[in-house]
Parts: sequence; C-alpha cells; structure tokens
Amino acid sequence: MKKYTRAQLKAMKVKSDLLPLAKELGVIGRHDMNKQTLIENVYVKLNAKNAITKVASTTINNIEVADIAAKYVSAFGEDSPSFEKFATKPKHEIKSKQMYQERAQIGQLVAFKVHNTKAFSGKIVEMRLNKYVIETKNGVKYTIVKERVVWYKVDRKWPRWVYNLLKGIK
Repeated sequence: MKKYTRAQLKAMKVKSDLLPLAKELGVIGRHDMNKQTLIENVYVKLNAKNAITKVASTTINNIEVADIAAKYVSAFGEDSPSFEKFATKPKHEIKSKQMYQERAQIGQLVAFKVHNTKAFSGKIVEMRLNKYVIETKNGVKYTIVKERVVWYKVDRKWPRWVYNLLKGIK
C-alpha cells in the first residue's frame, strides 16, 4: 500500500476521494466523519505499524512502554490508532475547557447549569465579555457566566455523563 503524508491527504479536494482508501484500511464510521477526522484516521491507519514500533522502543516518564505496546497490539491489532494517539500525545496538547471557551461561537450547542439545578442545553445566541446568552429548544433565553457551561458540544453526541446530567440522572 502506498504511503501518504498528511499534506498529500489534505490535498485531496473532497471527502469522497478519501472514502475508498478508508474502506481499504478498514476505518470504522468513515461515512459519519468530517474530512479532517477522516484524514487523521486514514493517516494513523497507514502509519500505525511504524508508530507502534517507534513508541514501543521509547520511554514515557521513565517507564518502558514496550510491554504495554506488545499487550495492546496483541489485544487490539497493530493497526489500531488509539494506542499511538494515547502514548504519543504530550500533556500540553490535551484540550482544556478554557480552549473551548475561547473558541466558542454563536450557534454552538452547550450544556450549562443555572443555580446549581438540573443542566440544560441550548444554542449560544449572543456573546458578551464574561457571559453568554443561550436559547433553549423551547425558546427560553438564559444569560449565564461562561463558567456555568459544563460542556461545549463539538461532536455529534453528548458524552454519556453530560447526557445523564441533562436528563437529571445521577
């Protein structure tokens, strides 16, 4: 199979150019992914064997990961992208709530709390210095401080704990 760089994959103009390659690599959920996510998954699948070998021969925080890598590969297969992402991701790249707060935009869905009660979800309709105006599905508008937002929705689904919070399940 031909090796591609990220730049070569990004140069593919449309998502449909990537789908046959993703199918050949066995990328699960490829039709539901946006182009950028699909590029990352294809790239990782293409380079996973080399990445796991490279990661397996290094140490993280003075801990040898060769044994962990070998167990992971035997359990999940050497072309699984999750181990490479987990083992090689520096701590400074972990996304923080503050980063999502800074990147929030009008129209984005959020989960938030009002007066420490049940959480609500809504769309940001106005942004102020330290507050959002959020409109719920029922048309009710809340003005809340940014710190009251418990989750900024960027994927298709809410995480389980946020979903439970919205439903009032403890």
